[in-house]
Amino acid sequence: MTLLPLPNTASETRPAVEVPVPGSVVPGEFLFKLISVSYREAALDLPSFRASVNHLDTQLLQTEDWFMALADLFLKVPQKIEEFRSVFAILDHLVPSFVQDNVLDQEYSMAMFQHSRKTLRELWAMAFSVFRINTATIEQRKADFSQHVLRFRRLKRDFVRCQKKYDHYYHTHMGTPKYKEPALLYEDLRQLAGVRREYMLLSVELVAATHSVTEQINGTILSLNELFWRVKTEHLTGSFLDAAQLADVWRTVVRLRAWHEACVAANGMLDAQLATARRQVEAQVAASCLPAESETDYRPDLLNGRVLRDIDEPAAEKHGYVCMKTQPDRQARPVWLRRWAYIRNGVLGFLVLAPNGEAVQESDRIGVLLCSVRHTPNEDRHFCFEVKTIDSTWVLQAETLHELKSWLRVLENAQRRVVDPDDAMHTYLAAASRRLAPPITEFLSPELSSHGSALPRRLARLLERNAAFFDKNVLGSVGRVNLPVVTAATKMALVASSVAAGPYDPPPGADANLCGSVSWALRATAQVSARPVVVEPLQPSQTRQVGSGMRLPKNFPDAWVARDLQMRALFGEAVGPHEHCLVAYNCLVVPNDSHELRATHYVTQAHLYSYVHTRGFVAMTKIPLNRFVQVSCEQSTKHDTLRLVLVHGVLVLRLYFDDGVLLARKLNFLFQNLARSVPLTTLDVIAEVAAIDAAHQAAAVQPHDAPAAIPPHFAFVAGGLPLPGSFQEAASFANELPLMAQKTVPLPPKAVFHVLCGAESEILNVLTAMVEVQFSERSPWKQAPNGQPGLMRDNRSAFRLPSGQQGSITVSQHIEVQADNEFYSIKVTKSALKVFCGPRLRFEARITIHKMEAERAVVRIYGRPIIDEAPLKSFVASRLCNMFVRGFTAHVFRELDVACAIIGQKGRVLKAVYFYGKIVVADERYEPVVLDPVPIGRYGLISVCLKIMVANAFRTLAAWGLVAGGMARRMLHALSLHAVLIAIVLLLTLSNMYLGAVSARNYWTSRQSRILAHDLLSMEPMQIHRAVYLQDIQDLVSEDLALQSDSACFQTFRNQSVVLNFHGFTGWNDVFQDTPIAVKRQRLSERLRDIASKRNDLLVSLRLLHNLEEEEARAEWRDWLMDELDTCSQISSLNLLKQAGAAGDGLRMKSLGDYCDSCALELSAIPASV
Repeated sequence: MTLLPLPNTASETRPAVEVPVPGSVVPGEFLFKLISVSYREAALDLPSFRASVNHLDTQLLQTEDWFMALADLFLKVPQKIEEFRSVFAILDHLVPSFVQDNVLDQEYSMAMFQHSRKTLRELWAMAFSVFRINTATIEQRKADFSQHVLRFRRLKRDFVRCQKKYDHYYHTHMGTPKYKEPALLYEDLRQLAGVRREYMLLSVELVAATHSVTEQINGTILSLNELFWRVKTEHLTGSFLDAAQLADVWRTVVRLRAWHEACVAANGMLDAQLATARRQVEAQVAASCLPAESETDYRPDLLNGRVLRDIDEPAAEKHGYVCMKTQPDRQARPVWLRRWAYIRNGVLGFLVLAPNGEAVQESDRIGVLLCSVRHTPNEDRHFCFEVKTIDSTWVLQAETLHELKSWLRVLENAQRRVVDPDDAMHTYLAAASRRLAPPITEFLSPELSSHGSALPRRLARLLERNAAFFDKNVLGSVGRVNLPVVTAATKMALVASSVAAGPYDPPPGADANLCGSVSWALRATAQVSARPVVVEPLQPSQTRQVGSGMRLPKNFPDAWVARDLQMRALFGEAVGPHEHCLVAYNCLVVPNDSHELRATHYVTQAHLYSYVHTRGFVAMTKIPLNRFVQVSCEQSTKHDTLRLVLVHGVLVLRLYFDDGVLLARKLNFLFQNLARSVPLTTLDVIAEVAAIDAAHQAAAVQPHDAPAAIPPHFAFVAGGLPLPGSFQEAASFANELPLMAQKTVPLPPKAVFHVLCGAESEILNVLTAMVEVQFSERSPWKQAPNGQPGLMRDNRSAFRLPSGQQGSITVSQHIEVQADNEFYSIKVTKSALKVFCGPRLRFEARITIHKMEAERAVVRIYGRPIIDEAPLKSFVASRLCNMFVRGFTAHVFRELDVACAIIGQKGRVLKAVYFYGKIVVADERYEPVVLDPVPIGRYGLISVCLKIMVANAFRTLAAWGLVAGGMARRMLHALSLHAVLIAIVLLLTLSNMYLGAVSARNYWTSRQSRILAHDLLSMEPMQIHRAVYLQDIQDLVSEDLALQSDSACFQTFRNQSVVLNFHGFTGWNDVFQDTPIAVKRQRLSERLRDIASKRNDLLVSLRLLHNLEEEEARAEWRDWLMDELDTCSQISSLNLLKQAGAAGDGLRMKSLGDYCDSCALELSAIPASV
């Protein structure tokens, strides 16, 4: 972000921030150039900054008193309601008990009394609910309000103290004699620089605090209002009041609250820019406050003409503080007063604070050509210069030597450039040659004006004479605009444009109370390059005068005057002389994703004026309406969203208080009006906009809903409406001209019509793509002669054949049928070519445009060559000349494709009008243009036709190539979206190919082996004497051992045996790891593994090993039985079996005894040899 130059510079002003609108095709075409007005005003310590600070202090005091008094009044409401509640005790006595058996009729009189009592009680309860107030909330809001104001006033006290200190140091320095020692003067300047830097930093901080305190105060008031209405709507719902009316009230409250929150959020989006602006202000202030270190800047005896001319200053505008020498009445000594001086547009003037310090006033301005300026060495002060006119002399003092040289050079530059006829400032010659009396004396300072206070107060007199009009329509609403500078005279400055009879140039005094003391930087309104929109002036009989200056159209509504005055006061001379504000609204502009800007838009017949003010940043933009093509509205609960489609880009707006649907209708009407061939006059436009307003209000008051049984998108019209006869007759031309081709175009018929027949279109002037058109005139349309319907024009086209021959033909175009946006018929006749010693050739075509669904159009081209020759020769020539007609058809379709790409999908009709022009109809008689036929040789004609055929063939091949290339690109694009899946499919394909190859190889190998085995068996038969099969081995292994028994102890052994359970062994070592049996079993297991290994190695000895295994099992069986019998003998020695019999076999010792007996029996059955 770059800020404007700081104190007393004559540099050109530049914007602080540039936020581009998205979708802008031309770089910088649509930019909101934000200027940090608030920080710049504070950094320069302008009169408008001091006036706004003083006025804000007064406003804060009055607002705080008002809010506190209002809050105290609301706090008294509950007490007053309780006092008033007793008044309605009469409701309890409305139906006494004695009237129930008296002369009153019980059927209708008593029913009436009871109904009245019930209804009155409900009304009374509803009235109490309306005045229900949460006192705790109000007390909290009072405390918040006081806290916000208290913090600001603390900073304001420090600011006022520093301001007084700075003014004292400044006047002391400026009053120092010029012959003071340079070293002492340099020290004084260093002290002044320190005080100035402190004051400037406090000024910048005060600006930020001002924005913060206004946001907080507004938030407090809006939150209290929202809470108040929330309670009311909750208690009033379902009462006698209209629910729709309550809903509208609550919707307005919610939207106002949402608007405030959106503005706060938008301000927050500019925090980064504000921080950057503040740092730059502080850095530039620190740099500007440093005094010059050269000794020549403090020695007046070294000043001469050469030193004063030693400056490079090309500017012709300047502003800054000077001290003016004045001679007050009844004082012997002169007084030097600080004044803000400026040179602008060839005029020298001054600004000063009003006596109350809350407004800015001006002097009468003097043209620079009436002034002579020179250095004044005779003054006691340093750096003085004299501005002298024919009747007055002003002695001014600059702060530094550089400033003195700058003032002298800028005034000289302004005088030289004003009298130079080739310079842009020459337009200000009239103003630079005379003394300009103030147009509005309310902003005139009597101290600086030669007129004194004798001039009548023109604006006050105007308001007095038209008090009723201004009170009703202007004064109450003209101030509803967010301004960077607000003083006591701001509202008067807004109304000041009402005294101007023509284009309004705001006087500096009024402008300083609106936009700041250097507001001409804002006059660099962004002018968007476009075709100028001319607004026709009104006749005196079509206007009316408001007051003594402003003239308005006769039917201009009074309610629109306030917005019109706002527009003229803010934009000044940028507003066209005959433009009037027809539509105005407040919104949030969304130029991109990172910014939202608070803005006010003013729309006239020709332009949209955008005034943006967000957090002290100001941007003023002027955009022609013919750059817009469409407006659409999207509604939501908290805001409406408008999308303004431009020729390039989209401007998004958010509306919180205005009706988006109504604004969209008005704006679309204004955009479409400019697209007409003959736009409506100003009076007609105003009438149409007012009619849209009235229709919208009537629809809101009396809505017409469709019946529930009929879908809302159905429309009913009167039946039996025939189409116009001309339309029916022109719908088909098959009998007159052959159909060459047809094409469906994604454009409305009206857009296609302007593409082909617009004032900027040359599509129909081309003979064929192979014939180069060197020049083609674009004449306006004229009414067809002899009572024929439609419009006609003749264009002359200079062409060059591929053979090099040149000539000119006449292209006659006739709009035969024109049904707006439904059907169009254009007849094109091109003549003529004369074949040497041959026929005369003309080409005739007819283009029809039919409307289709979904805003599409079908374009049909009929045509043929017309040959003046014998039928046989004409048949041959027509076949050759058909190439010209087909080439023209292909050319038209290609241009329509190009137009579709240029126009896009939004606002297609208005874009077509913008790019290809309107249907310009001249108010003159149609005269046909007759040219001699262009001679062409036979071989030349045949050569051209053959080249056309070859070109068409190549073009067809190229088209098919483009189609194939497009399909390939789309296929690659589709494949790239699924790259992972494609890679997996490829890998699977490769793996399948590999497995297929392996399978094929195995198949052929087995096949060859089978064939080889068959050959060997058939040649040398063999007999295998001994074969060992797998089943034999399995039977041998699975054969049970001979060791079998059905006794209980054998079953236990079988379950615990390692040998018998070797294949299912799962680790008995874990169970018997601490017993000697485990060692035996481990050894046995190892031996079994050896046996299994030998079994596998030696099949022949398998039976031997099996017998050995059986012997080992028997030995194990015997050892195990002996171990069990040893255990049984140990148990028998403890007499447990006898005790068990006496105890009734509680320990199951009887079965244990049987077990031991079975073990002894089995041991005796084993042979001793085992």
